[in-house]
Amino acid sequence: MLITKLLGATLAVPEPARTGGALAEVFGWVAHRTGALEERWAPLDLPDPGATVMGPPEATRGLVRLVHSSITDPRGMLPRAWSSVEPVVQDLDRLVADLVRHPDFELSSQGIELDMRDHGSNIHEAAVARVHGCLFVLTMAVTKPAERDFPESPSRVGHIFAAHLRSTEADEVRRLYSEVFGMSPLMVVEGHDTFIHQFWGVDSRYPVRVDVLQGTETGLGLGAVEVQSWPRGYLGRYVTEPVPPGIAAVTYQAPDLPAARTAVAAAGITVVGEDPGGFIVRGAEGELLEVISDEWV
Repeated sequence: MLITKLLGATLAVPEPARTGGALAEVFGWVAHRTGALEERWAPLDLPDPGATVMGPPEATRGLVRLVHSSITDPRGMLPRAWSSVEPVVQDLDRLVADLVRHPDFELSSQGIELDMRDHGSNIHEAAVARVHGCLFVLTMAVTKPAERDFPESPSRVGHIFAAHLRSTEADEVRRLYSEVFGMSPLMVVEGHDTFIHQFWGVDSRYPVRVDVLQGTETGLGLGAVEVQSWPRGYLGRYVTEPVPPGIAAVTYQAPDLPAARTAVAAAGITVVGEDPGGFIVRGAEGELLEVISDEWV
């Protein structure tokens, strides 16, 4: 397996300071690091090279990195490519009440209970909130199965333990994560009555498949890519911008960076930027995946 843990997601927003302020006020997140993006980002022509890494005070992975995007056009209510990120929360009802009152958050769903026992996972409930074009699926564990190490955090809103990748051509999307990088399947859900149908309102006439793929490090993280195969007609437009607005990129760590580079080259995957510390690839849906050797914090 060439990539191990999910270091975080890059959020491209018009006003990073405002988005960061909203995450601090409601989630209780803090700024872990500020500075310029690495050389590998230069070909993507962001209007400002600065970035701020934020997350729960205790977290060292599953963070967010805020960058400035001059693109304000929304990618739709159901964006394709990187669509949403999923942190675990302590008290969903209280969090939802605060989200309703905050002017920068839009609450798409105030909560739905999902019974995942048939798939070897926990029963949980979740809500969907959007802040400045970035979609968060806020999950609260209700039970903790013995065979799964469900993420925990002492913070009100914990670290991101999964990034969601929506596609209508998921076979090609899965190739990068499962075949090239060797991520292992944690869970596969497929059918006409899945949690995707329940949560996002997909017509039961259409089948949906979800592949939850993870790196080698689980612990309190999981660090999964959730590849969702959607029916045609539901998702927003294809990603064409150099850096997509909203959930723009996801970053994984690779202990053997040369081996990861070699695998990408052998598979014919497009590399859009690289330097000695890492590289960025563009996946089949236009999504950006950054692979680096170091830690974010």
